[in-house]
Amino acid sequence: MPLFALIIIPSLVGVLLISSISWRLFGPAVEKSSEVALSVMEEMIKTTGSEALRYPLAVGDEESIKRIVAAMASNDLVFAVQVEDAEGDVVARAQNSNLPIEEGIRLIEYREKLFIEAAVDGLFEDEVGDKTVYVGMALYQLSPHVLTKEKERLVSEFRAMIVVLLLLGLLVILMAMRILWKSVSSITHALGRIAEGESGVEVSSDPFVSEFDVITRGVNQLSTNLDIARDRQGRAVTELEEAVERAVQSDRETRSFYEMATREIAKPVMQVVELLKLNQKGGSEQVDPQLILDNAERVKLSVLAMLGKLSDARGEEVENEIELGDYFDLLEGLYRPRFEVKRLGYFVEAKGSAEQAKYKIDVRTLDVVLEKLLENSLKFTPEGEVRVHWRVIKREGSEDLLTITVRDNGLGIEAENLERVFERYSHFELEEGAHPGSGLGLYIARELIQRQGGSLEVVSQAGVGSEFTVELPIQRGGKLIEEKYDVKGKIALIVGSSDNERHVLEDYLSHYEMVNLHSDTAIEALTVLAEHEVDVLLVDESIEDIDVDGFVPEARKRQENMYIVVLSENDADEDEDYTTIRKPLGKAEVIELLRRMTIKRSSGVDYRLIERLEAKKGKGKT
Repeated sequence: MPLFALIIIPSLVGVLLISSISWRLFGPAVEKSSEVALSVMEEMIKTTGSEALRYPLAVGDEESIKRIVAAMASNDLVFAVQVEDAEGDVVARAQNSNLPIEEGIRLIEYREKLFIEAAVDGLFEDEVGDKTVYVGMALYQLSPHVLTKEKERLVSEFRAMIVVLLLLGLLVILMAMRILWKSVSSITHALGRIAEGESGVEVSSDPFVSEFDVITRGVNQLSTNLDIARDRQGRAVTELEEAVERAVQSDRETRSFYEMATREIAKPVMQVVELLKLNQKGGSEQVDPQLILDNAERVKLSVLAMLGKLSDARGEEVENEIELGDYFDLLEGLYRPRFEVKRLGYFVEAKGSAEQAKYKIDVRTLDVVLEKLLENSLKFTPEGEVRVHWRVIKREGSEDLLTITVRDNGLGIEAENLERVFERYSHFELEEGAHPGSGLGLYIARELIQRQGGSLEVVSQAGVGSEFTVELPIQRGGKLIEEKYDVKGKIALIVGSSDNERHVLEDYLSHYEMVNLHSDTAIEALTVLAEHEVDVLLVDESIEDIDVDGFVPEARKRQENMYIVVLSENDADEDEDYTTIRKPLGKAEVIELLRRMTIKRSSGVDYRLIERLEAKKGKGKT
């Protein structure tokens, strides 16, 4: 509001000053014209003694009327003359040029008209040609109150003109004020928005007056500079936040690194230490040095993987000649308990015909790779199964190719994560309650396989599962000499085993041309024993209808010389009536079973007695 008053007050003062000057200039002219009119009236009264002036007129024609009117208008006491006929039409009019009204004032209108009337008692005839001339009187009336009223009218009109001028001036001021106020308010509003931190503020230069153009450009430049400054400040804040986030992330990764190092390194190191302590004690059973070396190698691989220097692990590659069927049988037996704890299905199967041949393989590398893949499947498979398939593809002119697939129906991997699944420290969603690993497992596995000239690839779909495929070139080793067992045509009765265990036994026993029978219950088995001669009886301790201790004597009554094996989940002391083998069964356990059967039959010695004696001897040593 102070700005509004500063602009409007000088403008009003200017309008009033102009009005005052106008009154000073035009006022005297009005007064002078009025005074002249009054003085004329006074002279007329003095001369005639009346307010009316009468002049005899000889009216003959229009020309004569005009001459008479002109003569009357030259009288110093007359302002103007106007003559009308009887019908009211103007015949002639004239103005006294010796008495001009001041500039800007029009002639006074006289309220009484100048007219001609016939004077009966003053009538005479004058022959002018063939016309009759009448003599009458012309009445010209000029009243003082008419002049006073006219003066008042003129003054009133002049005052009205001054008021109109004043109003026009105010209107011009208001219009100017509107432009100025709009300009000022736009600028102040823009400055207010800038002060509140708004970006992109710009003031339009139209309809500003030129004096505000500089201010407008200044405000716009100020807004632009502030936007640039805010943008720079925003980028600086963003960079600072990113730096802080990187620092926090680095701290998290450092903490995660130490936690992971504790899990991945401390445990294997402690195992190595404990194994070395056992050897130092010099007990009867020394720890296999290879076991210690394997654990030490795992520690080495984990450390090098953490440092990103796994390529430095160029230690001596140890190639072993192994029979792949035996290797994968051991792999199945080694991991089965862990899968059973999680109630997951676990199957290791050979694809195609499993040729009995030896191959040169770096077993230590293959152990580490399959360990990483199976550990991964355990973590990411809440329920379902894991299947390991393997086969050897023969290739002409080059090494054979060992192909291993590890397939699960677990959580799977999102498509966008497949590219970085083999990167160091890659972590993905685990089932609830599971602990994340080091993020090095798959990285180590691929590096080791590639170092052997092989490959490790993955196909996965979120919510469906994953399939990892290992391809590893292998060399054929020496010819496998298969041990011969004289069991062809022998009959084996399998009682109460699960379908999977029964299939394993049947596959191995059929390989040696044994005849396989099976019974689901103990009662059914006793019936079979009564009808068929059986060489070996394999009974699962989990049979439901009769416990093992009750079943074995009944079976022995029916066939005294058959070889009885109890399949148990726990180690147990040997009984004089049967041999105990721990589940799950693999090829090694079946071969040991065949070896015992062969020794018993070929030597005629009661092998159960030998086993009891060996067991007692072992207890005496400890």
